[in-house]
Amino acid sequence: MGDEQTDSTWRSTDCTDVTKWDSRVLEPAVAIISAIMRGEKPEQRPLNEDFENQKTTDSSTNTYHYCEICEKIFVEENQWQAHLKGGKHMRVLKKKNRAEKAQAQENRLTSS
Repeated sequence: MGDEQTDSTWRSTDCTDVTKWDSRVLEPAVAIISAIMRGEKPEQRPLNEDFENQKTTDSSTNTYHYCEICEKIFVEENQWQAHLKGGKHMRVLKKKNRAEKAQAQENRLTSS
């Protein structure tokens, strides 16, 4: 599943009527994320999908990564590698490391 296909999958959510938010946006979004995390292709189809002109891709070569630090999903290996080197990831990682060190130090002080 390439970027183009992933983007079109998200177009399967319909936010034109906020009174139907859960059924038209929240539930489809949860289903899309769940499928990706299981390594599957989401069942949701874009609202405006034209099957005759649909570009087909081989999703068997895609890899999926979940960054536990940033709580984000990455579909392609190049996205994953770029994320790991990115500034936002590094800032969140440093912040979490500092918090863990502070907690460990506090635990040592209170257990002494």
